[in-house]
Amino acid sequence: MSELVEKSLQQNRGRLYELLNIEKNFDILYKDMTVDGIDVAILFVDGFTDAGIMQRILQYIMELKKEDLKPGAFEK
Repeated sequence: MSELVEKSLQQNRGRLYELLNIEKNFDILYKDMTVDGIDVAILFVDGFTDAGIMQRILQYIMELKKEDLKPGAFEK
């Protein structure tokens, strides 16, 4: 494994599916989304958090804009 994280979402998805055996592991949920035209994904453990909290997190993510997803966005 040369890099821990690739630039390609598809490559990272494939690596996570393989490492976590997502197709057979029903406790790990992987959700693909598009946020302001950018493909993103979220990975979480089912039952690890309250469904209402998870819904609020997903809602927050869906309301993000492109400028919020650029490198260094959290260094403002």
